Amino acid sequence: MRLIIVTGANKGLGFELVNQMLLRSKTPTTVISTFRNNELGLASVQKLNSAVSAKVKGEVHLDSHQLDITDSNSIGSFVDFLKNKYGKPCIDVLVNNAGILVAKPGPDPKGLIAEKTLNTNFFSTIGLTRTLLPFMKDHGRVVSLSSTFSFVPGSPEEVKPQYFFKKFTEEKSLIEHVDSILEKARAGLLKNTFPSPSYCVSKSALSCWTRIISKEFSSDPRKILFFSVCPGWVKTDLGSDRAPLSTVEGIKTPYYLITEDYDKLQKYNGEMFSNCTPLAL
Repeated sequence: MRLIIVTGANKGLGFELVNQMLLRSKTPTTVISTFRNNELGLASVQKLNSAVSAKVKGEVHLDSHQLDITDSNSIGSFVDFLKNKYGKPCIDVLVNNAGILVAKPGPDPKGLIAEKTLNTNFFSTIGLTRTLLPFMKDHGRVVSLSSTFSFVPGSPEEVKPQYFFKKFTEEKSLIEHVDSILEKARAGLLKNTFPSPSYCVSKSALSCWTRIISKEFSSDPRKILFFSVCPGWVKTDLGSDRAPLSTVEGIKTPYYLITEDYDKLQKYNGEMFSNCTPLAL
């Protein structure tokens, strides 16, 4: 039985990814949909069950659990759920999809927008991953949703993944750098412009961390693969209605990284993907 966990799965890309995994899995699979808001999450699970139950073939199952990746108590509850129901190790794929974007430019004099963005998209995401790594099985995969939003013309170089990849090769220095940006925001020195600098930093740092941890775990006998992925500009609450891609189109590359043959992906461990192709960064 293959076990796949998707965070932030009550809507948007997370919801669609769970939906497609249920519909298209051809081997015994359990997909765990997780969500911060329990009421909205359970409603999404009900929607999935009613939509796909008659179409699912074989031993394919949907499970769910509340998970706020920014809350240590919520993470602890989720860990207990995994231990009690699935044992250890149990995870084949962890999809770090949960994230936020405050896209509307505006003042952020106390750095509250930056703090929430960096905490959710970077610090909490890597914290959850660290917590769940002991649960990963042999040849497991960690797929983290990132972004190339920083490629928008006019974006400063220091918010782009290329900058992070060249400058940081250790987790400690990377975290210290992101911390320094957060302190700058708290001092009112980081404007919430377009594109959002805190969002761009959070995602570029996450992609950089993905490469760092792939090297850290390169000698781990489980041979876990780590990838970051830009889904493109997708019609979601985060992407807006102006985006050109549907959620079905947006999950194409994450789905590829979840399902493609392990041996084909192994040489790209730690890389950032877009359109099912590693980016030259």
